Amino acid sequence: MASRAEFIFSSPLMEEIHQKLVAFSKTDAPLLLQGEKGVGKEQAARLIHKHSREGKPFVAVHCRNLSVESQQVELFGSRKGRSKQTDLDRPGKLQFAGGGTLFLAEICDLAPTVQAQLIQVLTDGTFVWPHSDQRITVSVRLVAATCQSLATARETGKLHDDWYNKLKAEVLEIPPLRHRRDEIPLLCNHLLEKISQEYDRSVEPIPEELLKDFATHKWQGNMSELEGVLKRYVLLQDKEDLRAYLTRETDNKPRPRTNRKAAKTI
Repeated sequence: MASRAEFIFSSPLMEEIHQKLVAFSKTDAPLLLQGEKGVGKEQAARLIHKHSREGKPFVAVHCRNLSVESQQVELFGSRKGRSKQTDLDRPGKLQFAGGGTLFLAEICDLAPTVQAQLIQVLTDGTFVWPHSDQRITVSVRLVAATCQSLATARETGKLHDDWYNKLKAEVLEIPPLRHRRDEIPLLCNHLLEKISQEYDRSVEPIPEELLKDFATHKWQGNMSELEGVLKRYVLLQDKEDLRAYLTRETDNKPRPRTNRKAAKTI
């Protein structure tokens, strides 16, 4: 199993994905990562950053569930007294990411007005400081991610035409876990060791028969779900609880929660 910057894989399919990510890192063109929820798009973005702008900031912005005002404040900052969110001048994530990489998760959830402002950044590397005439110059590598179809988002009006045209040229699909089942047992062993160290708890290896159940489970939540299940196992040390989760016939029961602050792995 290969491990490069915590981008864990063992299959030829993921080796090909890894090679493409490294190739994309050699250019500053904006890149779009597509894939289902939980496949590890942010970790892929971090790999690109490591190969292109290591030592510089990596800043992630999750666009979903943010109001238009929150999106603008997050990305472009705010002037004192002009936002409900701050009484001080506040730089945006674009400035914090200066010289490094800005990762925008769920890019299709950006408001049209915010998309238009970002298009200006991609065009000439500048934006106007909110509620002022001051023009700010930034140098960032933009990596965006979505679990939606670009074409559909464009057709429904969620994605500006200029955004679509800038992003469609550099697109990489991260495959779901069910398309690389042969590497699930190796991923389990790697994550189990990582999580047991994180929680400072020893844990028995997963029995071979349970690893077979891991390989056949649906994994609709992909790597996020896998990591959540293994965290539950480390904390409970209960093989029967693990077996019940893996062998249930439906996916209607609540899933173990994943700590969003923990590092993600693909």
